[in-house]
Amino acid sequence: MFARIVFLLAILAFPSQAIDSECISSLATPKFRNIVLVEGAGDVTKRFYGPAYKKVREQYREKIDFVLYCADDSRYWKDDPKRAPKMRETWAFLRSLGITVLDKSVPEEFETYKTLAADTVIVANIASAHAKAVMDALQRPHPPKTIFVEKVLDSDLDVAMDLMGELTPFNDRVWAYDHYRARVTLDDEQIRIVQDFLGGHIKSSTFYFLEDRSGADATLPDTVDKARDGAAEIENRVAVLNDGVVLDLMSHFFPLLRDFGQLETIRPTEIKAARYKGVDGDPDKPTDVVGETYASFKFVFQDRNGNLAEGAAFVGKGVRGVRALGPEFEHNAKLLEFVGANGNRVKFDLRSKGAGASMAYLVNAKGKVQFQIPLNADPYAIFLDKIADRGADERQVALNVEQNFTTLKLLDVIRRQIARHGDKVLLYPGGMRSGRMAPYMEELEAFLPPLLGKR
Repeated sequence: MFARIVFLLAILAFPSQAIDSECISSLATPKFRNIVLVEGAGDVTKRFYGPAYKKVREQYREKIDFVLYCADDSRYWKDDPKRAPKMRETWAFLRSLGITVLDKSVPEEFETYKTLAADTVIVANIASAHAKAVMDALQRPHPPKTIFVEKVLDSDLDVAMDLMGELTPFNDRVWAYDHYRARVTLDDEQIRIVQDFLGGHIKSSTFYFLEDRSGADATLPDTVDKARDGAAEIENRVAVLNDGVVLDLMSHFFPLLRDFGQLETIRPTEIKAARYKGVDGDPDKPTDVVGETYASFKFVFQDRNGNLAEGAAFVGKGVRGVRALGPEFEHNAKLLEFVGANGNRVKFDLRSKGAGASMAYLVNAKGKVQFQIPLNADPYAIFLDKIADRGADERQVALNVEQNFTTLKLLDVIRRQIARHGDKVLLYPGGMRSGRMAPYMEELEAFLPPLLGKR
């Protein structure tokens, strides 16, 4: 109170002086501090969390002291002559946005990390470290109110099971965040509209998540490694994809299907998988990625009304696209489609760029668009916005940990079948800078024998 009186007297004494509007606002509306800790300070943090934080912090700067920390360990890359320059640039970029990057290999910074009283922890490091990071967060001296795990609960189902054993059933502290789930944040009324448009009966569901990203891909950004060929190699994503695209890409599908189908009713009917070849100028050299770089999964399931439906999910890197979807999905096909028993279709264009991207289309049986529903073009900003504003329900863009465990179990079924039939995981010709184009999805499907299903 005394400080406010002094400030008001200063205004009276010096009326001609310009008063800082932010200072006045801070007196009129006291800020509260909201501290978020992100586990991981790599490419995902740089590309998505950093820009989203800058945007959200500016939006709330008058009423919220929104503070973001990122924690990582430079011992994993400092002696790697190729990774070290990129990581140093990443950390410098994050710091330029006002983010505090804590290096766990530095004793003073590790002490700050251990004692940080974060309101929220976001686990955004590699999938194999997810469950441990959640357990560590729960055991912090000042445990966070909420923990979000990026994508899958963990790459290892057994490790995830151990974590589940430590959590109370359906607890409200640990949540699974997926940015495609945040891109399609339909409320109950919008879900009802979609279901009614499909006649209350889903006949089929199809998910495409296919990226070319090869040296022959004309849409590649300038930031790629131009010295290499290969969809993962050229983007330096070999380590991320080593566990296979089922874990990395198909994990986006099930959180989206959940609003329209019952995940626990899914029964697999066919699984296919392959790896691409054509790396570093050698048309027959296999990718450095150990796991599959293409997979398809066909299944049956029950929609929310109990009707039996068919489903299919196609995911891959080094795939040119889907010929049947048309030229707008060349090199980059990210689409979720539902077909109703009445012939109507609902298409969710999950791409972030391009004509028609980030939009849902309700198309009648004659092929005419009847309605459009805008999707979230900047899902990470939506996510951080809900975290920053304590009055918002950030769980709208996330799933409970039990639901994410169900997703992981489904992924594990697919991964185990691929591992069982590893000798049948063929190589397909990926696109090369020398002029060889990557195959379309239809060509791959015709080429590959099923690992599960009718042979």
